[in-house]
Amino acid sequence: TLDNVTIKNAAGYTIPSGATLNVATAFTGGTANASLTNNGTLGFPTAILTLTGGTNAPGTITNNGTINTVTNLTLISTTFYHNGTFSVLTDLTLGSGTTYELQNTTSSTAFALTNLTIQSGGTINHKANGATQTYTLNLSISSNLDLQAGGAINVNAKGFATSAVNSAGSGTGAGGAGSACISIISGGAGYGGTGGAGLSSGGAGGVTYGSLTAPVDLGSSGGRANCSGTSNANAGGGAVKLSVTGTLTV
Repeated sequence: TLDNVTIKNAAGYTIPSGATLNVATAFTGGTANASLTNNGTLGFPTAILTLTGGTNAPGTITNNGTINTVTNLTLISTTFYHNGTFSVLTDLTLGSGTTYELQNTTSSTAFALTNLTIQSGGTINHKANGATQTYTLNLSISSNLDLQAGGAINVNAKGFATSAVNSAGSGTGAGGAGSACISIISGGAGYGGTGGAGLSSGGAGGVTYGSLTAPVDLGSSGGRANCSGTSNANAGGGAVKLSVTGTLTV
């Protein structure tokens, strides 16, 4: 147990697996380029807590373990990687300059909260996928989800990843490869419709897949042309699943 914890000037502090850090008073004087990684158990001094990166907390927080005590958490100017658990968290607010990345939610495993508020400049997303579907932004909100103006649920380019040079994309609807170093010769990815084929007998467009009424699949990536050292295809879009019992405000 420590009274105060200060992490600053590009320093990184890691709580090892099996270890516990209880902060009795507060985080103080953190800087935006500092980081905290929790692989064990982290206890905060109050149930209602605001962490501001660069002010009273490091700019980057990674939770691979368990965070105790906090029931109502507000994050401002913070990058938060969520790959663990909160023991008693009910309400989460993402303020300006905050990105909250879910790294342990799937299409069948949700992050459960009572209330989620995403303010202007706040963003929630999920970890980028590779060639297989692993991560989904899956939220189970038992009361209200308030997505305010300027806030975002953004999973752009979090779907099936781009592929190697001169090869088809990844995913069920992957676009075909292009044989020349021209971006428009590669095939576009498909999903709700067939992807566009590349020009001049280029790569084939990706096939149609997924559900129109209950989509759960990731977006596929387009094919890549034969251009060494460059990327002319983007990853597909990610997947979002929202279950809101109360009011969803967008």
